[in-house]
Amino acid sequence: MKYFHAHHVNHLQEDIYPSIAFYDDIDDPIDFVILNQDANNDLILTLNDTDSEFINVIEKIKLLHDTIMIQIKPSHTERVDYDYIEIECDENMNDIRASLKIVCQHHNILM
Repeated sequence: MKYFHAHHVNHLQEDIYPSIAFYDDIDDPIDFVILNQDANNDLILTLNDTDSEFINVIEKIKLLHDTIMIQIKPSHTERVDYDYIEIECDENMNDIRASLKIVCQHHNILM
């Protein structure tokens, strides 16, 4: 499991490929998670712990009060190093939900 507190959330929806990024510190992040779409509508997960982008590895995303739970598909947990990622957020969850709906629009993973 990966856990961190995201003090900053960056929503990029004006771009052709929408994304949402969660950072512990906007100026010098130690922990971050970025979700974005690519030209093929694949969902890309980028983590601070790796130099890799993981494509279509998310099984589901749940929003609970001020927390986001990202569950990794069992067949990818070894490669990603996590079975799920928990992000506690300071931002408005309605805004985060709206951005996640756009980023995940081609995938049936948002709960």
